[in-house]
Amino acid sequence: MLRINLVRAVRQRLALLLTVGFVSLLCCIGGAFASFVVAPQQRIDASRTARMSTLSYEAFQAAPAGERLIVMGALADNPPISDEGEFVAYQMERWTTTLIEDEEQGDFYTGKWDTENRVTEIPVLNVSIEGGTVATLPTESLRLTGALHEEIFESDSAEVDLTNKRPDDSRRYEGLRNGDTVTILGAKGSGGALIPEALYAGDRVAFDQSNVNQASSLFQMGICMMGLAPLLLLAGLLFALFKR
Repeated sequence: MLRINLVRAVRQRLALLLTVGFVSLLCCIGGAFASFVVAPQQRIDASRTARMSTLSYEAFQAAPAGERLIVMGALADNPPISDEGEFVAYQMERWTTTLIEDEEQGDFYTGKWDTENRVTEIPVLNVSIEGGTVATLPTESLRLTGALHEEIFESDSAEVDLTNKRPDDSRRYEGLRNGDTVTILGAKGSGGALIPEALYAGDRVAFDQSNVNQASSLFQMGICMMGLAPLLLLAGLLFALFKR
């Protein structure tokens, strides 16, 4: 019986080490890929974008269809598309609560923002740039970035998160309003409108810096993942050796 228990214990420790080793390997590979493949490419893209000129209305009109370009200006004369917040473009998330059954403390709700089902509404936008106004084509595939306005509208649900005191189905809007300065990277469509590829709430300087920061953050995240890999392996080894 003692021998059987010993064999079982050895097998369990080996299985644990293999699992931890596999997870550590994934962290190392993923971190290396992020730091030395994806981050450098983002840095190249950021540098290429930074070298592009911000076009005036005259230059935009002269650009051929399909050309990638950047414009910066203020949103103007756009009708609000939300019943709440006067947003002319927005992304919205809902607060979802989950019932936690606890015999000692009693049942309670915990909640989080449902980012997986984020709703994005970016209609045709009129942007006043130097010399005139350009229009963008509508899209639902972009994520708005930059200094967005944020407003939270709470529901009247009785399912209230214990920590945040926020009812289920509350809504968080992040969006743009008329008068906001935006920087848009995109391509000129065949009809003369701008097909947005990136829509940033802020001026050109902030937009370029944001692209650089994203590449730097990705590089640092990859380095952290690679640093975490041996620590995970060491922790798994110590746990396997000293586990009773």
